[in-house]
Amino acid sequence: MQDTYRVTIGTYYRLLLPDLLPKMSKVLYFDCDIIFDLDVQELWNVDVKDYCMAGALDMNLVRYNNGADEFVRDFLMGCNFHTYVNAGVLVMNLNMIRKRGNLFQDAMNWLNTHVHLMQLSDQDIINCLFYKSIKIIDHRFNNMCPIIEQETLNSIIHASGFNRAWEITGMPYQKMYWKTYLISEWGRNKSPEEVIDAITSYAPKRTISKKLPLYKRILLKIQTRKSIKIITYISKYVFYKLKYTISSPC
Repeated sequence: MQDTYRVTIGTYYRLLLPDLLPKMSKVLYFDCDIIFDLDVQELWNVDVKDYCMAGALDMNLVRYNNGADEFVRDFLMGCNFHTYVNAGVLVMNLNMIRKRGNLFQDAMNWLNTHVHLMQLSDQDIINCLFYKSIKIIDHRFNNMCPIIEQETLNSIIHASGFNRAWEITGMPYQKMYWKTYLISEWGRNKSPEEVIDAITSYAPKRTISKKLPLYKRILLKIQTRKSIKIITYISKYVFYKLKYTISSPC
């Protein structure tokens, strides 16, 4: 699995929600790196009666900077680059999901035959299993690129990747996070020294990077070429398709 270095098994827990909440018909799911600057009732009111879930398009700049190979990867996995949503904020229609079967088991079955293409954990799984059954909602419900002050207004801020909400790198939404922290149960009764310790403990640690040897830099450039990535994806797809066909019982 290509992304195990940065995620834990906990990211797959959302796939258990239909089983963990058997009496609920609808639920909102949020990642931990979320800041709310709107009434969450707006998101709850999104109509998903004809869909398994609703989500905002994934605005991850890494995906868009590698558009050609991501397009091919999504196609081979069974979803669409142009309708691929971010799984950090979801409105889940649990009744509709249950009607399609057991989500967790279906996810494991999908994983068994697509792990060679997967890069974004359960997000890839969700986009493929529910392709054409995900309602696209406005990006302000999952604002992944809040760079300037105006972009943080009246939105759900998803501070994923760099510049996390709890870090101190100068982003406006980080001020919102720490102001909320100070009036919360976690920060209200802390001494000034404890508050300072809490804030500074999340400051990004700067490390001295060592220059890679020439041969490693050349290999890295070759590996990141879009054409090489596309060929790799297609080769893996053909190889594993043949492997599963041969190994499957008659």
